[in-house]
Amino acid sequence: MTHFKVLFFFLFNILSGFAQLKFEAKGILYLHDADFNTFSYGLGIIEKENQDIDKIGAFTFPLSLEETNRNSEKSLSNSILSTTRPFAVSTNSRICYVAETMSSLSSSPNLKNIAIKDLPTSSFISVVDVSNLKSLKLEYRFKVGAGPRAISLSKNSDYLLVASEQYNQEIQLYELDATGKPQSLLGKPSNIGNGIICDVQWHPGGDFAAYINKTQKEIGILKVIRDNQAKIIRLDLFGNPIKMEGDPSSVLFSKNGDFLYILDKRNEPNLTNIFDKGHIYTLKLNLLEPQGNVFLSKIEVDVNPTNMVMHPSGNYLIVSAMRKSFEYPVNDRNTGVSSLSVLQTNADGSLSLRSVTQVDGIMPLGMDFDKNGNNLALSCFQFMNFGKPMGGIEFFSFKPNQTLILERQNIRINTAKGIHALHVIEDF
Repeated sequence: MTHFKVLFFFLFNILSGFAQLKFEAKGILYLHDADFNTFSYGLGIIEKENQDIDKIGAFTFPLSLEETNRNSEKSLSNSILSTTRPFAVSTNSRICYVAETMSSLSSSPNLKNIAIKDLPTSSFISVVDVSNLKSLKLEYRFKVGAGPRAISLSKNSDYLLVASEQYNQEIQLYELDATGKPQSLLGKPSNIGNGIICDVQWHPGGDFAAYINKTQKEIGILKVIRDNQAKIIRLDLFGNPIKMEGDPSSVLFSKNGDFLYILDKRNEPNLTNIFDKGHIYTLKLNLLEPQGNVFLSKIEVDVNPTNMVMHPSGNYLIVSAMRKSFEYPVNDRNTGVSSLSVLQTNADGSLSLRSVTQVDGIMPLGMDFDKNGNNLALSCFQFMNFGKPMGGIEFFSFKPNQTLILERQNIRINTAKGIHALHVIEDF
């Protein structure tokens, strides 16, 4: 009996330690793309699985091993083929806007497979009430330019910027009322050239925004023009767009707004360019002179970078890369391994590589820090395991004074394969 008690005590402590997830937040929102297959980038074809449905979901904290059904999910069309900004959450954490970049294939039951390049685009933003993470509520959707690729809310959540693929509607600005509903629409500035706008983000100060023209490989800065009541009346192009090389895919302002970081994937993920490493460029901003923005530095990052997120302190930039994890596992080139790189932001805006952490997951795409920046959540589209295909959310402790800054916690949240975006709800 004594031996049994000792063994029970030992197992209890192991399980209790395993269950203690360190993450300071109210919950996590996530998007799940059911149409896209794990190896579609490598094959160039999406093989539809009829039983799967696109979803938005949420987990609430604290989690416990004894509890089940801790997540709330709703059917909602979304796409991995949007950029790193497929959804946006209001500052009060009550409303979530989701870009429906591509139409869901669930509406075409006879369609078995389709080339990625032939996917039908959508033209809607869906609005979800996320005030109760245990019971998400779909509110309504509104029409925008075809193929919305990225959305960004102003710091007061009173304006929504939408970047899309549609001619002459590549950038749209929606004024929102107190409940978050769109009230009026401002079209794109007349002096912005045509082409797919793949990313857009508000400047921290609220008077500028940055965008990427994917077709022209250009980075542009927009200036907000307001009337006497501080209402936005138009957006103007601030200076000339800056030409880039490679494949610029996303932008991110520094915390103080003095610099703009630009992620260059080099190429779209495929088997031909599978070994190309990406770059991050630092653009030093001069928001007083239209032609005063200059490139400051460039740093190499891992193969096939997917996303970047700023630490709450503003002193570190985390970059996820899927390496060759999207390649079909027919040889030893694909081990289901990806990576996270920690870059330190220097006083002059340049970046320095501090550490690289291996991730045992395929296509890490969504990232977000918890309330105090002590822990990082990372979505993995799928894990390379036998049996039922599963994706999930991994958690890492952030330890800037150690050699390996990101240390994986010994716990994860399992989901259906296809999870590709995260947003942490700190509190209400």
